[in-house]
Amino acid sequence: MPTFLRFRAPALFCVHALLALALPSWVQGKEPSNDSLSKLLSVSNVQKTSEQAVDQIDGLLKSMIDESVGAQSFTAEQKIIFEQLLPQFTNQLQRVLTEELSWKKQKDSYLRIYRENFTQEEVDGLIAFYQSPAGKAFLKKMPVVQDASKRVALERVPAITQRLQEISAQLQKKMAAQSKDAPKETSKSKEKAKN
Repeated sequence: MPTFLRFRAPALFCVHALLALALPSWVQGKEPSNDSLSKLLSVSNVQKTSEQAVDQIDGLLKSMIDESVGAQSFTAEQKIIFEQLLPQFTNQLQRVLTEELSWKKQKDSYLRIYRENFTQEEVDGLIAFYQSPAGKAFLKKMPVVQDASKRVALERVPAITQRLQEISAQLQKKMAAQSKDAPKETSKSKEKAKN
Protein backbone atom coordinates (compact mmCIF):
# COMPACT_ATOMS: atom_id res chain seq x y z
CA MET A 1 0.00 0.00 0.00
CA PRO A 2 1.43 3.41 -0.92
CA THR A 3 2.55 5.54 2.06
CA PHE A 4 0.10 8.39 1.40
CA LEU A 5 -2.85 5.93 1.57
CA ARG A 6 -1.61 4.45 4.84
CA PHE A 7 -1.84 7.86 6.55
CA ARG A 8 -4.87 9.08 4.62
CA ALA A 9 -7.16 6.13 5.43
CA PRO A 10 -7.09 6.62 9.24
CA ALA A 11 -7.51 10.36 8.79
CA LEU A 12 -10.53 9.86 6.51
CA PHE A 13 -11.99 7.37 8.98
CA CYS A 14 -11.66 9.90 11.82
CA VAL A 15 -13.28 12.65 9.73
CA HIS A 16 -16.18 10.35 8.82
CA ALA A 17 -16.61 9.23 12.45
CA LEU A 18 -16.68 12.84 13.68
CA LEU A 19 -19.20 13.80 11.00
CA ALA A 20 -21.40 10.85 11.88
CA LEU A 21 -21.42 11.91 15.53
CA ALA A 22 -21.86 15.63 14.88
CA LEU A 23 -24.34 15.46 12.02
CA PRO A 24 -27.41 14.33 13.99
CA SER A 25 -27.19 17.29 16.41
CA TRP A 26 -26.54 19.71 13.54
CA VAL A 27 -29.48 18.34 11.55
CA GLN A 28 -31.77 18.29 14.57
CA GLY A 29 -30.99 21.85 15.56
CA LYS A 30 -30.15 23.54 18.80
CA GLU A 31 -31.69 22.22 22.00
CA PRO A 32 -34.26 24.68 23.36
CA SER A 33 -33.50 26.63 26.51
CA ASN A 34 -35.51 26.23 29.72
CA ASP A 35 -36.62 29.87 29.48
CA SER A 36 -38.01 29.45 25.97
CA LEU A 37 -39.70 26.16 26.90
CA SER A 38 -41.25 27.77 29.98
CA LYS A 39 -42.50 30.60 27.83
CA LEU A 40 -43.97 28.14 25.31
CA LEU A 41 -45.74 26.23 28.09
CA SER A 42 -47.11 29.53 29.35
CA VAL A 43 -48.31 31.03 26.04
CA SER A 44 -49.79 27.70 24.91
CA ASN A 45 -51.79 27.38 28.15
CA VAL A 46 -50.31 23.98 29.05
CA GLN A 47 -50.34 24.82 32.75
CA LYS A 48 -53.96 25.99 32.58
CA THR A 49 -54.97 22.87 30.66
CA SER A 50 -53.17 20.67 33.19
CA GLU A 51 -54.93 22.38 36.09
CA GLN A 52 -58.31 22.00 34.34
CA ALA A 53 -57.61 18.29 33.89
CA VAL A 54 -57.03 17.99 37.65
CA ASP A 55 -60.38 19.71 38.26
CA GLN A 56 -62.08 17.27 35.88
CA ILE A 57 -60.45 14.31 37.62
CA ASP A 58 -61.62 15.73 40.94
CA GLY A 59 -65.21 15.92 39.65
CA LEU A 60 -64.96 12.41 38.26
CA LEU A 61 -63.64 11.17 41.60
CA LYS A 62 -66.60 12.71 43.44
CA SER A 63 -69.11 11.08 41.09
CA MET A 64 -67.31 7.71 41.42
CA ILE A 65 -67.51 7.97 45.21
CA ASP A 66 -71.20 8.85 45.03
CA GLU A 67 -71.82 5.88 42.71
CA SER A 68 -69.89 3.56 44.97
CA VAL A 69 -71.79 4.75 48.02
CA GLY A 70 -75.10 4.22 46.25
CA ALA A 71 -74.16 0.61 45.48
CA GLN A 72 -73.41 -0.20 49.12
CA SER A 73 -75.98 -1.55 51.54
CA PHE A 74 -75.25 -0.04 54.92
CA THR A 75 -76.97 -0.58 58.20
CA ALA A 76 -78.32 2.60 59.78
CA GLU A 77 -75.30 2.77 62.10
CA GLN A 78 -72.80 2.20 59.25
CA LYS A 79 -74.48 4.89 57.18
CA ILE A 80 -74.10 7.45 59.98
CA ILE A 81 -70.42 6.54 60.45
CA PHE A 82 -69.79 6.58 56.71
CA GLU A 83 -71.42 10.01 56.28
CA GLN A 84 -69.22 11.34 59.10
CA LEU A 85 -66.02 9.91 57.58
CA LEU A 86 -66.77 10.62 53.90
CA PRO A 87 -65.83 14.34 53.89
CA GLN A 88 -62.47 13.58 55.51
CA PHE A 89 -61.82 10.73 53.05
CA THR A 90 -62.83 12.86 50.08
CA ASN A 91 -60.61 15.72 51.26
CA GLN A 92 -57.65 13.36 51.57
CA LEU A 93 -58.18 12.06 48.04
CA GLN A 94 -58.50 15.59 46.69
CA ARG A 95 -55.34 16.66 48.51
CA VAL A 96 -53.38 13.72 47.04
CA LEU A 97 -54.61 14.53 43.52
CA THR A 98 -53.91 18.23 43.91
CA GLU A 99 -50.42 17.64 45.25
CA GLU A 100 -49.36 14.89 42.85
CA LEU A 101 -50.81 16.53 39.74
CA SER A 102 -49.78 20.06 40.69
CA TRP A 103 -48.01 22.13 38.07
CA LYS A 104 -44.99 22.37 40.38
CA LYS A 105 -44.56 18.57 40.23
CA GLN A 106 -45.38 18.23 36.54
CA LYS A 107 -43.50 21.19 35.02
CA ASP A 108 -40.09 19.48 34.87
CA SER A 109 -41.61 16.50 33.08
CA TYR A 110 -43.27 18.79 30.54
CA LEU A 111 -39.98 20.65 30.01
CA ARG A 112 -38.20 17.33 29.39
CA ILE A 113 -40.84 16.09 26.95
CA TYR A 114 -40.85 19.34 24.98
CA ARG A 115 -37.03 19.50 25.00
CA GLU A 116 -36.82 15.95 23.61
CA ASN A 117 -39.24 16.73 20.79
CA PHE A 118 -38.64 20.33 19.70
CA THR A 119 -35.65 22.36 18.57
CA GLN A 120 -35.05 25.94 19.65
CA GLU A 121 -36.18 27.12 16.21
CA GLU A 122 -39.44 25.18 16.49
CA VAL A 123 -40.06 26.47 20.03
CA ASP A 124 -39.48 30.04 18.84
CA GLY A 125 -41.93 29.49 15.97
CA LEU A 126 -44.56 28.03 18.30
CA ILE A 127 -44.18 30.92 20.72
CA ALA A 128 -44.64 33.38 17.86
CA PHE A 129 -47.72 31.47 16.69
CA TYR A 130 -49.38 31.33 20.12
CA GLN A 131 -48.73 35.05 20.62
CA SER A 132 -50.23 35.91 17.22
CA PRO A 133 -53.94 36.66 16.73
CA ALA A 134 -54.36 33.27 14.99
CA GLY A 135 -52.63 31.46 17.86
CA LYS A 136 -54.75 33.24 20.46
CA ALA A 137 -57.90 32.36 18.51
CA PHE A 138 -56.69 28.76 18.29
CA LEU A 139 -56.26 28.55 22.06
CA LYS A 140 -59.61 30.21 22.71
CA LYS A 141 -61.57 28.04 20.28
CA MET A 142 -59.89 24.66 20.76
CA PRO A 143 -61.89 23.67 23.86
CA VAL A 144 -65.11 24.14 21.85
CA VAL A 145 -63.64 22.21 18.91
CA GLN A 146 -62.51 19.40 21.21
CA ASP A 147 -65.92 19.16 22.87
CA ALA A 148 -67.62 19.00 19.45
CA SER A 149 -65.12 16.35 18.35
CA LYS A 150 -65.90 14.25 21.43
CA ARG A 151 -69.61 14.49 20.66
CA VAL A 152 -68.98 13.32 17.08
CA ALA A 153 -67.01 10.35 18.39
CA LEU A 154 -69.74 9.52 20.92
CA GLU A 155 -72.35 9.63 18.16
CA ARG A 156 -70.48 6.78 16.48
CA VAL A 157 -70.59 4.54 19.57
CA PRO A 158 -73.97 2.88 18.77
CA ALA A 159 -72.83 1.96 15.23
CA ILE A 160 -69.50 0.69 16.53
CA THR A 161 -71.22 -1.31 19.26
CA GLN A 162 -73.61 -2.89 16.75
CA ARG A 163 -70.79 -3.86 14.39
CA LEU A 164 -68.71 -5.29 17.25
CA GLN A 165 -71.68 -7.34 18.40
CA GLU A 166 -72.11 -8.69 14.85
CA ILE A 167 -68.44 -9.66 14.67
CA SER A 168 -68.66 -11.29 18.09
CA ALA A 169 -71.75 -13.28 17.01
CA GLN A 170 -69.93 -14.44 13.85
CA LEU A 171 -66.97 -15.54 15.92
CA GLN A 172 -69.20 -17.50 18.29
CA LYS A 173 -70.95 -19.21 15.34
CA LYS A 174 -67.62 -20.17 13.76
CA MET A 175 -66.32 -21.51 17.05
CA ALA A 176 -69.50 -23.55 17.55
CA ALA A 177 -69.31 -24.89 13.99
CA GLN A 178 -65.66 -25.87 14.36
CA SER A 179 -66.24 -27.57 17.68
CA LYS A 180 -69.02 -29.68 16.07
CA ASP A 181 -66.76 -30.55 13.12
CA ALA A 182 -63.73 -31.36 15.24
CA PRO A 183 -63.21 -35.09 15.79
CA LYS A 184 -63.90 -36.22 19.31
CA GLU A 185 -60.73 -37.09 21.16
CA THR A 186 -60.73 -40.63 22.47
CA SER A 187 -58.52 -42.10 25.13
CA LYS A 188 -56.55 -43.91 22.41
CA SER A 189 -55.85 -40.68 20.50
CA LYS A 190 -54.77 -39.05 23.76
CA GLU A 191 -52.29 -41.90 24.36
CA LYS A 192 -50.94 -41.56 20.81
CA ALA A 193 -50.47 -37.83 21.32
CA LYS A 194 -48.46 -38.48 24.49
CA ASN A 195 -46.12 -40.88 22.68
